[in-house]
Amino acid sequence: MKTRHCLLTTLCLSIGLIPARAQFYLDGLNHYNNGGTVSYFQDSAVVTAAGNYTAAAGALTVHGGSIFHTDGAYTAGGGSRDSFPGNGSATWPPADATKTISGSVAPTFDIASFTNGAAQPLDITNTGGVNIATSLSFSNGITSTVRSLNSNGALRFANGATYSNSALGDAQYVNGYVSKTGNSAFTFPVGSQAGNNVRTLQISAPGSATDQLSIAYWTGDAAAALDPTPSGTQSRSSLNPAGTAGVDQLVSVSPIGFWDWIAVSGTSSLTVTVSLPEFSGNGGYSSATAVRLVGWNITTQQWDNLSGSTGASGLAEGSQLTGTVPDMSQYSAIAVGNVLEIPLPLDITAFAGYMDRSCAAHLEWAAANIIGVEKFVIQYGRDGQSYKDAGEMACSDASSGQYRFMIENIARGDAFFRLVTRDRDGSITYHSRIVKLRSECSLEPVPTVTPNPAKDHVTVSGLAPGSSLLLLDATGHQLRAITAQHAAEQIDLGGYSKGLYFLHIVDGRKNVISKKITKQ
Repeated sequence: MKTRHCLLTTLCLSIGLIPARAQFYLDGLNHYNNGGTVSYFQDSAVVTAAGNYTAAAGALTVHGGSIFHTDGAYTAGGGSRDSFPGNGSATWPPADATKTISGSVAPTFDIASFTNGAAQPLDITNTGGVNIATSLSFSNGITSTVRSLNSNGALRFANGATYSNSALGDAQYVNGYVSKTGNSAFTFPVGSQAGNNVRTLQISAPGSATDQLSIAYWTGDAAAALDPTPSGTQSRSSLNPAGTAGVDQLVSVSPIGFWDWIAVSGTSSLTVTVSLPEFSGNGGYSSATAVRLVGWNITTQQWDNLSGSTGASGLAEGSQLTGTVPDMSQYSAIAVGNVLEIPLPLDITAFAGYMDRSCAAHLEWAAANIIGVEKFVIQYGRDGQSYKDAGEMACSDASSGQYRFMIENIARGDAFFRLVTRDRDGSITYHSRIVKLRSECSLEPVPTVTPNPAKDHVTVSGLAPGSSLLLLDATGHQLRAITAQHAAEQIDLGGYSKGLYFLHIVDGRKNVISKKITKQ
């Protein structure tokens, strides 16, 4: 037969009765609640070092005060329930309010409910943390633990224990450490220390019922010694070069945030999935396929790539990233890294051209997968064997594009053209596609303008004595007039703005050759 017990000034609750406001206080007393109901609705409840409280057989304890303090043993089991509604010291029913679980001895709850208000914090400052034997229901706002105490002050879930959330998200998670013991899969409902960003970490089922892992998320760089758990003698900055060269080799670890990983016991291999912060356009992480889950290896003192060749589901906040921790005891932090991607090979198609009546060769081509390519160099030759540079074009920032290029004054006879690409890392590639054209122009010298495009000056070569050079802007307004004294004359463009200009070359027979000049 179940009995109901009263604790000192605590008034027992009978079914259907409004609980009285009283203080729960144990000093050197042992109390056993066998299926009864106990409540307190004044400022605090105290279990002193000399007292203890045990609940069983479905007992209910209502923590209506603002503070629950335990320096003695508090053990609830056998289907007993502990409820933390709002502060009832001033009103009934309890109004939403901040709750605090303090003390030096961790209370053990069998079935607990944090119900002090959807936006209200529940602060666990107990230096021993809090133990959950069966289940915990979150209906409050942010639950916090003392981060400097790491796993000692954590919210701990026993083997088989679970939790439920009324609204898991940026407004409801654990700001601090959550610990899990057992061999069942688990999602750590952790988030940032700022109190506005949930960053969950999920693990597969460990191999042993005694395996214990404690996790907290930290906003900031893992190399900055933010968390209280040491990772070795070196700062967390070294990258493990292992992996397939150019594909899985880590090139960076994000300073945005990381998960402190404390393997209290166990050596199981675990599959880990994390919820990412916002990476779109942030810190050079521009490709979800290049993102990797990484772990700080306490033996090698390096970041390991835990994802192999698998990237993230996306770069937006809440995207998922998965990896494998081969031995949970070998790591002290989990973070997000980036690998060096091998771009697809450049694909040049539709390379073709034609010769116009003014001895100019017009070339055009299409290119795909040009990421990493700095520029095209167009080369010209007379025999199809030897070539010289005839001009160059910068590549666009897009992954593909259409290009056109004109080379003037091609001498009579066959003309061969090919493309060379120069990558941003300085490497050069000679492409096998060749365009052969036929020029029917006379062999008389034709003035040439180089370089074009130009930055500060151009040189006009092949001039007949007495030729006139007229420089005009894009509207046709004459800027300069020069009478050639030599076969080559230099025209200074340093004082002009970037854009298109025209150069009219008038020889002694009043023949006019017009050239376009692009000022860069």
